[in-house]
Amino acid sequence: MEKYTTVITNKNEITKGEFDELNKVKNFDIFTPQQRNMALLNVSGLIKKGETQELNEDEQDLIKSITAELDNLTEYVINDMNSGRIVKTKVYVQPKQVVWTDTLEKSLTGETIKKGMFLDTPLNRKLNRVGDEIIKGKKAPKKEVEDDEEDDEMTNSDMYKAMSSMVKDGKGADKESLFKAISEQYPDEDKTNIKKCMSKMYKSISKTYMEKANAYDNMSKDDEEEEK
Repeated sequence: MEKYTTVITNKNEITKGEFDELNKVKNFDIFTPQQRNMALLNVSGLIKKGETQELNEDEQDLIKSITAELDNLTEYVINDMNSGRIVKTKVYVQPKQVVWTDTLEKSLTGETIKKGMFLDTPLNRKLNRVGDEIIKGKKAPKKEVEDDEEDDEMTNSDMYKAMSSMVKDGKGADKESLFKAISEQYPDEDKTNIKKCMSKMYKSISKTYMEKANAYDNMSKDDEEEEK
């Protein structure tokens, strides 16, 4: 399977204190390695699809936007002291691309639906999306009761949890390899059910790249408030 790869040329290694001070000034969009891996996975999947069928305009635009965002990232290795040992954490950052505001609406999970607007930045100008709106936590369509029960049973299964764990560890960038690994781990499982479970798992974690950045940013701000 052909995969999209990108080489990080901007790398920095600093202490956590230095990074926190820098982020107060720069107000970065911050991504984890798992989030970057998922973006690479999305692009690789679309490239693979494009080898056998024509991609629609939205899919072509998605490849263009994700690859541009990946190429825009700067890698930081953050050194922090924990119980007398130095712990290294890798993150990827870019200048803030979206400004978010809360709405009065709630999602099905009870979270406040956020509305964002793409800022006037070199990246957004390149992608021709300055001023465009983006919605985080958009209300999902209602499902039939039996569909909900089937989804709950699937997402609570050991196989689903094993898949999610592999992807979060960066081992699910190649869907074919993931399918093979799960098939070997669960040899008695129906292959169709494995593929259905994989589809459900990828859909549940493949949110837009920018939404994940905002969620991570909010989490960091909550941590700062707790420390105060």
